[in-house]
Amino acid sequence: MSENERVTIHLTGRAAVRVDPMEWPVIAQADWTEREEDGGWEEAWALAARQHENGDTLVYGSYHRTTPDGPEVWMRDGVLVTISGVSASSLGNSEELVGAATKVATLLERRCPSLRSGRQVLPELVYQFAGSLPSEEI
Repeated sequence: MSENERVTIHLTGRAAVRVDPMEWPVIAQADWTEREEDGGWEEAWALAARQHENGDTLVYGSYHRTTPDGPEVWMRDGVLVTISGVSASSLGNSEELVGAATKVATLLERRCPSLRSGRQVLPELVYQFAGSLPSEEI
């Protein structure tokens, strides 16, 4: 990625934002993919968070589905939150981060037809997201 390239993050209920990835590094991420054995369909979910040194944090997710006979489906949701306790040595309150990831997962779930059928993908995705956070000193 060149010095001038920015990353576009799609947010829910507002315009997408563009950020410098050097100033907004990824601090947590998780993904999950399911596919039919014979290549009939594939679904992929992802959650990620990027945080600025001032505590502003973008938590965002996506859902992608492909089928051999149907249109490709993309859904994206995200929130901009300010996490308390951010410093040079801390990402801040991890419960707030995981809460924001849960909110984004819930937003995706409400719009995603395959998830309304009772499958439990997104709790596992949030669990993986939380597990990708650096450990905290207590």
